[in-house]
Amino acid sequence: MNADVETKRTVIIRFVRNTVYRALGIVTFIALCITFYLQSSTAYAHGPLTALLTMIGAWVVLFICEYNVFLLKNFSAEIIEHLYRHIESYL
Repeated sequence: MNADVETKRTVIIRFVRNTVYRALGIVTFIALCITFYLQSSTAYAHGPLTALLTMIGAWVVLFICEYNVFLLKNFSAEIIEHLYRHIESYL
């Protein structure tokens, strides 16, 4: 039983990390493309600052995600079973 819960916990952690990393990568890429477009097409002088703030925001989101994964490692078996039932259809 304990090995089954640990397997489900590992699957949930991988699912959370993959989902957040993909979404964050797409959003960061779009934000940097928009910044590059604005800087090259107009007199937009804040391009480097905007890019830096975008990257800092991405690191903050990654830190929050990893903190949530850390919390997920300490959840009880009942909560893991409940979460696994919810994400099972997405796997």
